[in-house]
Amino acid sequence: IRVKEADPVKVAAIMYWSEEARKANPGNMVNYFKQQLVKAVQKAVDTAIIHGKDALTGKPIPGAEYIMQSTNTFELGTASQKQGGLYKDIIDGAAAVSKKNHSFDGFIADESLKFSLASATDLQGRPIQSSTFDLSQNFGNLMGYPVAYSRTVAGNVGAIPDTGVRAIGGNFADNIKLGFVDDIQFKITNEAPINDGGVQVDLWQHNLEAILVEATFAWAFSEPDAFAVYTEKGASGSTSGGNTGGESGAAA
Repeated sequence: IRVKEADPVKVAAIMYWSEEARKANPGNMVNYFKQQLVKAVQKAVDTAIIHGKDALTGKPIPGAEYIMQSTNTFELGTASQKQGGLYKDIIDGAAAVSKKNHSFDGFIADESLKFSLASATDLQGRPIQSSTFDLSQNFGNLMGYPVAYSRTVAGNVGAIPDTGVRAIGGNFADNIKLGFVDDIQFKITNEAPINDGGVQVDLWQHNLEAILVEATFAWAFSEPDAFAVYTEKGASGSTSGGNTGGESGAAA
């Protein structure tokens, strides 16, 4: 049994609005903002665990472990249609995880991968996916394993651009340990000044209200190589065949 220590990371998001707007819709506005702020926190958590970066600044989180440190990187579009095409590339990644004595229990994928999967055909031009493949859903099935689609897999959050990652597969249930130091906290004020992209906003002076959400969390991996990272063909840092690639080293 190994013991690992993980430094907690705090994430926060803030939204503000006019008092008049809230009074015009008193029942739903604040609850809606809370829902959106929780989604922002979830994206920040995903970005930290997958890419090891602060979503707001795009800078590496010091000392963080992250999925992109896996040496199992595979370039989608490497295998020919005769060899099995896109699905052969995905199977190769799953096999690499298995060969390193890790279980494989699912995928997370960028939403764009849904369309690549839907358009894949066999040598006779027949779709490989069944007619029940639903492009509108963010959860599905890929080769018998559950798959969840989210744009945070590729990046595309805050200051983080599209990294070219299209999917990650591996042992999520046993390998990632995620914990929150406390419950997600909400604070509402109409007095304190806030910073909005470098611009100081005085809430009281402009009759505004703001809500702040904060969460402190930490995570650890048993082994980064319990994951296979699938990149778009030609994306920077990708390597076909499962050789070492991806982003280098740990976050500084």
